[in-house]
Amino acid sequence: MVRPIRLVTPFSAASQATAFLLWEFPGFLPGSHSPDIHSMDELEEMLDRHWGTLGIRKARLALEQACVGADSAPETRLRLALKWAGLPTAEVNVPTELSAGVVRQPDLAYREQRVAVEYEGEGHSDPEQIVRDIAREEDFSRAGWILVRISKRHMSTGARSAVAKVRRALEQRGWSPK
Repeated sequence: MVRPIRLVTPFSAASQATAFLLWEFPGFLPGSHSPDIHSMDELEEMLDRHWGTLGIRKARLALEQACVGADSAPETRLRLALKWAGLPTAEVNVPTELSAGVVRQPDLAYREQRVAVEYEGEGHSDPEQIVRDIAREEDFSRAGWILVRISKRHMSTGARSAVAKVRRALEQRGWSPK
């Protein structure tokens, strides 16, 4: 469907609703049922018209920082805050065997240090979810992992509190900045 886009220039790519459909992202994106094919060249022109070259640079930076596998925008913001703070690169949603038959998939994992990070949004206040979250924390603890739980309040003021929590856990496990 998008192969002709690549023929425009070697730097062209699907974008917007076209990319949304190709990657089968969950949810609804306005315009995603349109037969139009959106390309990155088209996005650059739009950004240039509305925000100038700064908009194009921001879009390119966002693409460079993108990571397939994150479940939500807050998880992505957390991952980027940790990266920009100089912490090691975390693995995203990687299945982690904690014991025989017990596999958990933390939002972010530092397997070498045995530190897992979970971003807990509003859905984690549901009584049934609380029970699942406690069981998850117990599984990590039994396996000798530290589970760092992050909420929206940890992300205010540039995510300093979130970064500090994760940094402490990593340092407890022997990590130190270079």
